[in-house]
Amino acid sequence: MIKKFFTIVLAFILVMELFAQQQIQRKRKCATDEIHQHLIQSDPTYLERYNKLQEFTAKFVAEHPNGYSPKAVVTVPVVVHIVLSPTQHAQFPDSRVTEQIQVLNQDFAGLNPHSMGPFSSSLKANTELQFCLAQIDPQGNPTSGIERRDYTGPQWGTNSGVKHYSQGGLDAWDPNKYLNLWICDLGNGLCGYALYPVAPLSDEFGLVNHWEYTGVTGAVAPYNLGGTGTHEIGHCFNLIHIWGDQSGCTPDDQCADTPPQDVETYGNPTPPLTDACSPNAPGIMFMNFMDYVDDIAYANFTPDQKLRIQACFAPGGPLEQLGQSTACTMSSPDTVHVNFSGNPLSIPVGSTVDFTDLSTGNPTTWQWTFTGGTPNTSTLQNPTGIQYNAVGTYAVKLKASNAISSDSLTKQNYIEVYDPNAVHADFTANNTTILVGGTVQFTDLSTNSPTSWSWNFAGGTPATSTVQNPTVTYNTAGIYNVSLTASNGTSSDSEIKNNYITVLDSSDAPHANFTADYTTIQSGMSVNFTNLSTGFYDSLVWIFEGATPNTSTNQNPTNITYDSISCFDVTLILYSFLGNDTLVKHDYICVFDPSNADTVHANFHAITTRLIVQGGNVSFEDLSTGPITSWNWFFEGGNPSTSTVQHPSNINYSTPGIYDVRLVVSNGAFSDTLVKQDYIVVTTEVWPDPNGFCDTTSNIKQGEHPLVFIHLAPNKWGYIPGHNQSQIKYYADKQVNYTYTNVSGLLVPVVKAYGASPNNKVRFTVWDVDSLTGKPGNILGYKDEIINNFTPQLYKSVHFNTPINVNGKFFVGYQLWYNSPVDTFVVYMAPNRGVNGQNTLYLAKTPTDWKTITQFFNDTLIYNTSLAIQVVGCLVGIDELDLQQHMVVYPNPTYEKLTIEILDIEIKKADFEVYDLMGRKIDITVKNTYANHQFQLDVSSLKQGVYILKSKVNGLSINQRFTKL
Repeated sequence: MIKKFFTIVLAFILVMELFAQQQIQRKRKCATDEIHQHLIQSDPTYLERYNKLQEFTAKFVAEHPNGYSPKAVVTVPVVVHIVLSPTQHAQFPDSRVTEQIQVLNQDFAGLNPHSMGPFSSSLKANTELQFCLAQIDPQGNPTSGIERRDYTGPQWGTNSGVKHYSQGGLDAWDPNKYLNLWICDLGNGLCGYALYPVAPLSDEFGLVNHWEYTGVTGAVAPYNLGGTGTHEIGHCFNLIHIWGDQSGCTPDDQCADTPPQDVETYGNPTPPLTDACSPNAPGIMFMNFMDYVDDIAYANFTPDQKLRIQACFAPGGPLEQLGQSTACTMSSPDTVHVNFSGNPLSIPVGSTVDFTDLSTGNPTTWQWTFTGGTPNTSTLQNPTGIQYNAVGTYAVKLKASNAISSDSLTKQNYIEVYDPNAVHADFTANNTTILVGGTVQFTDLSTNSPTSWSWNFAGGTPATSTVQNPTVTYNTAGIYNVSLTASNGTSSDSEIKNNYITVLDSSDAPHANFTADYTTIQSGMSVNFTNLSTGFYDSLVWIFEGATPNTSTNQNPTNITYDSISCFDVTLILYSFLGNDTLVKHDYICVFDPSNADTVHANFHAITTRLIVQGGNVSFEDLSTGPITSWNWFFEGGNPSTSTVQHPSNINYSTPGIYDVRLVVSNGAFSDTLVKQDYIVVTTEVWPDPNGFCDTTSNIKQGEHPLVFIHLAPNKWGYIPGHNQSQIKYYADKQVNYTYTNVSGLLVPVVKAYGASPNNKVRFTVWDVDSLTGKPGNILGYKDEIINNFTPQLYKSVHFNTPINVNGKFFVGYQLWYNSPVDTFVVYMAPNRGVNGQNTLYLAKTPTDWKTITQFFNDTLIYNTSLAIQVVGCLVGIDELDLQQHMVVYPNPTYEKLTIEILDIEIKKADFEVYDLMGRKIDITVKNTYANHQFQLDVSSLKQGVYILKSKVNGLSINQRFTKL
């Protein structure tokens, strides 16, 4: 339960609980645009093919200004591939698939019963598309249209392996005859995703739905009415999100009858709903199937969306063959299903192509049509030598028949014919990376004797040129495109090189950084390194002390093997005309002998913020000790949900909530586990409070009321926990909470509060945990409060002037003074939990002699309990323990000087303070030199004893003990 502490009034905490419930509601997530962007990056032909689809669609829309209706309703055969665990299969019967088909038919027919709000019902279009479960499979055999496979691996996310049998999934059926729908466990709050109908259709074309959001009966709210399937199929039919997949009013969904919209909409809003792009009623069309609202709010496709859908199935459209599929009808084994291939598919003008019939169902006659070919028809089964004498792209059609049936197939833009003598534009540059103010010499490489040239230089001076080999100056940092159109009077061609020229300034100087998948390994094991460097560099060199190989010039070297037992340096050098940079990580890789394995202790922290917006990433650093050979991470709510690398990075959290992180380390002989509960906090939007995400916590268990205190009378005067005859001065309650990075205050339930003098005080304190005893250790911070400002029988808020940094385990409590006359200050605690009950309360007469109540009274008072103080903790981002990994303090013990050296981090601000064990600050002289990252403290005037060094660097804090001799 997310809660936010705004005020000392406890009732406000309850209000914020309700606020937080709204913040972690489910939100629809579709990964279609994410997949689309990935394909643009990974497939060099995809963007060109996608743009051709949009050009075709725009032309179709322009040719049908009054709308379009096909001659008959198109029925699309659907095959459903279900890839789930056995338990999930049992919860997902075939009836869920049937329900989903019924929903699709209702939605695409314009019959969804939900309200259009202030919009006209004329904007709820019948797309004239229907769906059926396939009745025949690709081999012509009867089918239910549903196939299943057991799978017990991790959640799929956007992993396309679900579409391939070899990777644990199920293969697609011919996408030109079937619409493929995969049902699986996507995880991470993902509802589904789809591919756009980019021709030629790939073997991954179709949609993927999360199993819990498919169908109706048993589906999980608020996506329990089949709306996810409708939304994703909209993408399959070339519809984009209604807000245009980018914030702002200019991104467009290419449909004039959908109002402009800034961003996606969630939940079930009350219409009219307006935004900055549509500020007046009727506002935005949030009920459109291509928004992100709950299923209960979905209502319509518009007429313009229908037109884009129908373009897909029109002649020449990418889904024309799918619209002609007969897989919805049962057929005999001799039912013809046509297919064919050609070779080659790209030829110079005047060349020939051979065609091969691939049809099934035993056809006996063939009718070929070769647009642009000679001959332009044929009745042979496998015609050869079809000649193409004109430049262009051409369709090929085959109709195959037998005595029982016939089938036809048209492959649009199937044959490409080019002129080998036409101009082909190309160019190069003498340097594609330069400094601001530098020049680039461009050289024309066009073929077939061009006679004119038209250059365009974005960001360059001049911006255009008509000379063959121009020289251009770039005066502004950036990355720029260059284009050339070359002509020879009879032909012309254009070449655009995107992001071709990179112009740098001094801020782009290189900065070396790297990480490794393992830093503690057995002899003979290998390590993989990841380059994390920033800025521009031309080349790099890695140096691996004690390894084979001992150098590398790869960006991310792999299989670096270490055989010798020791700890070794790793060096990365970056070379650039902006200056070189070198990073040496000393003793970074430690190699041990497994036959001498020692115990291991698990520990870790996040090296990026733990308070993130949904969709954000968190990276982790292993801090475990001992000779470790294996790391097993478990990320509740994360993707991936597990990892075996030593320092996992970019774990994605897409669903709002609060999540645990668990690490198990082992070396074969020993293992250890650490679970940090409620460690990652994921919100729906940037957390509005600059103090971070805050909450209250206490060791008081549910039902432990009424709260109590101990009155020691009649044998002794005083109270527990409070002033008493034994002169107990310190009370501390152990807290284990990995959510917080700091404690901002305490809520103190006061029993009695009487100050014998008006200014007498109580000191509220936060301690760390002594690693040896598990009891209170160093004082992390405190706040003095006047006793007479407390009101008995009420909670009082104690706010620390500066939030006190904590790291998972800490103590909170207070220190009392025994003045004359004596004060009275008592706090509530939990009722006695009995001899075997949990105890978190420790008390002491001196700051180093901590005991439980039972131990203090030598078993004459057996009492296990907890203080009733509530801790107000906040998560503000990165764990504070990170500083310890970069700080060395020496010599310790010391006689006169204490040197602090800070490694591997840029120092913006550094402060150092010394305290004695009573928490008193001691004035010292600090001599610092930022250049060499060393600071020297003069402690010669201190008495012999143990002291606390409190260091704060770049806002990160750490407390360390040192001994003065």
